[in-house]
Amino acid sequence: DSAKVVADEVKFLADPEGPTFSIIAEGELKEMHIDLTPQDETVLTLEIPQKAVARYSVDYLHKLTKVATISDTVVIRFNSNMPVWFDYKLADRFKYSFILAPRE
Repeated sequence: DSAKVVADEVKFLADPEGPTFSIIAEGELKEMHIDLTPQDETVLTLEIPQKAVARYSVDYLHKLTKVATISDTVVIRFNSNMPVWFDYKLADRFKYSFILAPRE
């Protein structure tokens, strides 16, 4: 929700040097920057084989990630300028997945 106030798109940046997964929203007046590393308590694993950068619509991400409120874990997979995959595990028996195309 914070990114929605700042900009209409977010940038996903994966850097194996850190390793760091960053979510960045840049608007004319504000900027939001979140860095996730293996040391963060909210991160179970972080696998970054190569550097990747892609931009996605905040509106679509907001709509599609509402299931996160009923899931404890999410697997996020993306590559440079490629769709992002979100896999949520629900109640140990179900999986909710969605794919979102990048912005050009």
